[in-house]
Amino acid sequence: MPRMKTTLGHVLLHIYDFPFEGAVCLPCVNRYEADTPCVVAWGSDVDEVALHQLCLIEGFKNWLNVAVISDTCDDAPGPGEEDLITAFNEDCREGNWLWKMMNYRA
Repeated sequence: MPRMKTTLGHVLLHIYDFPFEGAVCLPCVNRYEADTPCVVAWGSDVDEVALHQLCLIEGFKNWLNVAVISDTCDDAPGPGEEDLITAFNEDCREGNWLWKMMNYRA
């Protein structure tokens, strides 16, 4: 299972480089910034329960699917990091798209 620790800004700028079934694990914060650390993991052999436990141990309580985040990036006013972070934070507000999808399991 490929897994990398990076920043949210990097993930948003390169969202289409990650497989859509991948997961982005994030810390629980009031506002996400470009330098917010995160973990991206993907692959058909991903053990979601084990990944979730590992991320919790490392302080990454929240997670979103790459495909869900890409929808937010598509709707951002521009392709720059600042616009992407602003759109991400807006969609993470209570009641909005990413807030509803955060930690969602089918």
